[in-house]
Amino acid sequence: MSGFKLVGRKNRIEFSQVPNELLEFNEDEIILDSGKSVEHSNGFDVGGNSLNEKVKRNTVKHSSKKPNYLKKLPKIARDHPVYTRLKGIDKWIGTLSKEEVSDKLKQFQLECNGKRDVLSNRLKHFYKHQLLIMAALQEKNKYSVPLTYDYFVVIDFEATCEAGKQEEYRHEIIEFPAVLIKGTTGEVVDEFRQFCRPSLEPKLSDFCLELTGISQETIDASPSFIEVLDMFKRWLEKHQLGTKYSFSLVTDGPWDMGRFLLIQCSLCGITFPEFALTWCNIRKIFSNYYDTRRYPLSVMLELLGMEFEGRAHSGLDDARNIARILSRLLLDGANLRVNERIYLGPLPSQNQKPIPKDLKIYDLSSVVVPISSEEFKRYYKCQMKIEDDSLSARVEGIKIL
Repeated sequence: MSGFKLVGRKNRIEFSQVPNELLEFNEDEIILDSGKSVEHSNGFDVGGNSLNEKVKRNTVKHSSKKPNYLKKLPKIARDHPVYTRLKGIDKWIGTLSKEEVSDKLKQFQLECNGKRDVLSNRLKHFYKHQLLIMAALQEKNKYSVPLTYDYFVVIDFEATCEAGKQEEYRHEIIEFPAVLIKGTTGEVVDEFRQFCRPSLEPKLSDFCLELTGISQETIDASPSFIEVLDMFKRWLEKHQLGTKYSFSLVTDGPWDMGRFLLIQCSLCGITFPEFALTWCNIRKIFSNYYDTRRYPLSVMLELLGMEFEGRAHSGLDDARNIARILSRLLLDGANLRVNERIYLGPLPSQNQKPIPKDLKIYDLSSVVVPISSEEFKRYYKCQMKIEDDSLSARVEGIKIL
């Protein structure tokens, strides 16, 4: 029989050696040894969300601060016959009903909850990964994509607010939550949460109290933002993030860093933290990987067959739910990397417009710019370091009217 066989052995997938000319296989020739636990090759247990300790012990550890995404990988010839086969598989999956796609996912012990488009793309990525391994275009028993970071830190700020649309409202951060996710397992390692006492408007509006569920008593007893930021930095140091382990911030959209944190640092007259200059906008990753429109948190959860857990507009609960989406993306083999940054002018080898003199802190299009895949590689290869006075001068020079 041509094709390949997935056999659970020591919680790893073993593949028979198949020459390239035998890549034309029938879908029925992909067989699972149903009596054993099989691990999907991105490091997760494909039988569900839980992971056993044996898989964790076998996980490769990364200690480099530089993202592992930059490690040299074999170049893939796009004219390889495997891509012709992949196009055929994509078309075939497109003809299947949701129930048929779900049955195929169950056959491979993959997650089968969610909307049809998400399920179809999950199955397509699974077939693609297996074919690339067979064609020797991707290593066996490795992640379906290079592991980008050792850890991910999910952040979702809550800030002061008023009813009605106010584009130039001076938001102050009142809740600073973070959820630490291990890149190799998708598991929650730790959480950070501190409330902050605003200085411009220490008394929260009725609208803000109702929206966030944060009480005035909690705010009155909380430290200042500067104190909380120092606590967060010590929390990062405790987990050796940025020193022994690489990490990326993860947000749902550009607003947390490009608006809330930037405004807050400007109001406090402090340097914008270097660790927040770049981040992973999970809304973009989700849209690109599952081939959907860019949806808010609640819809992304719905598309994955999940329900929101906790209280909406609680910063920590929002961060926890974003972390659930992050874990599912990792499980499905998505490549999570930073894709947005604070605009500090051109990066090396980039032809961009000069820094606008009238940079407005409220205008996200002026403050936040996307990071392409190629720019991502150049950005970290150059190990670009931001001097204290480069961004601090820019931030402190912006007047908040």
